[in-house]
Amino acid sequence: MSMPSIEGTYKLVRRELPDGTTQLPPSLKGLYTYTRDYRNFSIVWKDENDKYYSESYAAKYKLTESEYSETSEYLFINDEIGGKGLTYDLSNRIANSVVSVEGSRISFELPQDFEKALSITIEIDGNNMKATGKDLFVDYWEKVS
Repeated sequence: MSMPSIEGTYKLVRRELPDGTTQLPPSLKGLYTYTRDYRNFSIVWKDENDKYYSESYAAKYKLTESEYSETSEYLFINDEIGGKGLTYDLSNRIANSVVSVEGSRISFELPQDFEKALSITIEIDGNNMKATGKDLFVDYWEKVS
């Protein structure tokens, strides 16, 4: 079996919340890139009070048919919505998770859990990516390059 490629840049097209609300650009924007060795993720959204949450993350990763592993390069979060302001993590944490491959679809849980409460599952199938934050959101991304 050949391993599907996840390389490319994906643009966030919508977010579905548990209460049925759908968020769309321009109040929500994001880009997610996988190169051969690195992933880079940036997202920003604003709430109904015009306060922002933004996050930028970069990591070196390795993907096999059975495991996804990554070493964090950096994480920057600006959480005006939660009242936390700027936080930085330059710890170079190493983590891994199990991979599932079914035809052209690949899925895995992002292994880095910086806030100790967020579980995000990534599913990539061709030009589409879905990121599910358990009980928080489902983000839909489309490959743009």
